[in-house]
Amino acid sequence: MLIEVQVPRLEDRKSLRRTCRLLGEAFKPHVLAEITLNIHGNNLDPGISLLQALVHEQEALKTGSVVISGLFKHIRTLYIDSLSPAYCPESDADFEGKRSALRYTYEVENQVKSWVKAEPPSQEVCIAERKLHSLLKPALESLSCLTAIHWRWHRRDSQWSLNTIIECLGSDELRWNITEFTFGYYPSNDMDGPIPIPNLPKLHVFSITGVLYKGNLGQLVQHPMISNNPGLTTLCLSKDHRPEYYPVIPFDSRIPTTILDLRLKGLILAGVEKIVSSHLTTLDLGNSRLERSNSWGPLWDMLFFQQIHLLNLAFCHQTRSDDMGNLLRYLRSYSGLESFSLKGPWWHQGSSYDVHAVNFYDFVLPQHAESLVNLELKPEFESRWCLGVENINVVRQCKRLRSLWIKINHEGLEPDPFPELSSVGTFYKDENIPGDSSPNLVHLLLEMVSSDLHEIEKLTVEPARRPALAHDHSDMMFGAAFRLGIIRRLRASMESFASLYPSNKVFRWVRVYIAGERVKVVPRTRDSVDEIPERVEQKNLRKKIRSKYAALVLKKVSEVKKILF
Repeated sequence: MLIEVQVPRLEDRKSLRRTCRLLGEAFKPHVLAEITLNIHGNNLDPGISLLQALVHEQEALKTGSVVISGLFKHIRTLYIDSLSPAYCPESDADFEGKRSALRYTYEVENQVKSWVKAEPPSQEVCIAERKLHSLLKPALESLSCLTAIHWRWHRRDSQWSLNTIIECLGSDELRWNITEFTFGYYPSNDMDGPIPIPNLPKLHVFSITGVLYKGNLGQLVQHPMISNNPGLTTLCLSKDHRPEYYPVIPFDSRIPTTILDLRLKGLILAGVEKIVSSHLTTLDLGNSRLERSNSWGPLWDMLFFQQIHLLNLAFCHQTRSDDMGNLLRYLRSYSGLESFSLKGPWWHQGSSYDVHAVNFYDFVLPQHAESLVNLELKPEFESRWCLGVENINVVRQCKRLRSLWIKINHEGLEPDPFPELSSVGTFYKDENIPGDSSPNLVHLLLEMVSSDLHEIEKLTVEPARRPALAHDHSDMMFGAAFRLGIIRRLRASMESFASLYPSNKVFRWVRVYIAGERVKVVPRTRDSVDEIPERVEQKNLRKKIRSKYAALVLKKVSEVKKILF
């Protein structure tokens, strides 16, 4: 436990484990506690090799042989992302080609890589599929110490893998130990039956994400693992909004009072009184909304008057109702918030958009600065909600932050390195020519992270829409191109920061993302850094000083020679 506290980052544990045999053994349980199965056409060997290792260990135990690694004893958490050897994500070139045809801002925000099936499958794929069929069940049954599973099943993973995993999880060897079950369920369009769920009587965390509709949602809520489980403390029901052919789902069930962590996303809630209890510590409403009202004001008032002080809150403000004041009043009434995520406001309502932002940074954020570990601010439009010189010092006070997701106004960023890809150059407020009056906010952000936020592990920056493009017809014409252009300018700003400050280690210690995409910025080599004008000038100055000093030394030496000889 002491090792986990002192070295929380998995990457650091892996690095220390490679230093010597003693540390290798000490960190072994902590490095191997979480494993991932992500088998697809571009990533066959790691997952198949892991399954083989688990099966070989069990065979060795049955024959009485010595098991050296004991891999199965260390695994506590299993992530299953993909079991599709015949499929692979589309190429970067194809992905970028699709981007060029997008028109709306939301299309860029929601775009994800599609999966492509190899036709005909290669010999390596056929071998991997045969091994997967023979190894998956015995490998899963060997995980006798497994306590948590995070599983995403898609129809490309085959019905066979779904049935196999459900059977294994429901076996006596596993079901009595598993306390956390997180399941992403994405079947084909015509699969409208109940969601398959294993019987896990000791469950504390239950999460279902993906294709939900009224029938299977009711079945989930009435499941004994929810309705009759005194140990259940975390409940997540999340409808994926991407399959638009599925209707909006009403939710009219009372949440058990044992629930401390409640996450309801993509649902229509009948009323706030059924989801609020005095024991609640975490509330994530995602993009859910109320059935009979456009205002969340009654929810914030209920939390305020009942003095329910949430530790974690996530909310999407997507209505025209001006109830942001109720939310800010509630957040000002206490301190101790550890995680806060706000998406929106979606509707630009003139000056009130900035007024609420100023109140948040001036009065709310300082109230929770000492306790916040995760902060996500995702306004729809460029505004005072975004990071700026007016509020950066308030964010700087959040010393305990481990994750920060924030949007940035585009003025002052590096110019678009590929302006020919965009037809919206004139829609940049700074006309793609940063002026002296607007500092580069990416540089200020990275400097702040490096100097003040020493515990941060993940940083995400993202562009916001310009208010001038708020209307549908203008967003349809320029929204996607504007967002993609700002993404290029954000990346260029990060690259320029790495070049100007090559000794800064922020990119080495912090995982940096732009709009959800990992950024790996490598500072320029010494030769390329020397080409920066400021560096060239300094280098020439040092040469002049050395030459002048050398001339003085030679002059003194000649004078000494004359005296001696």
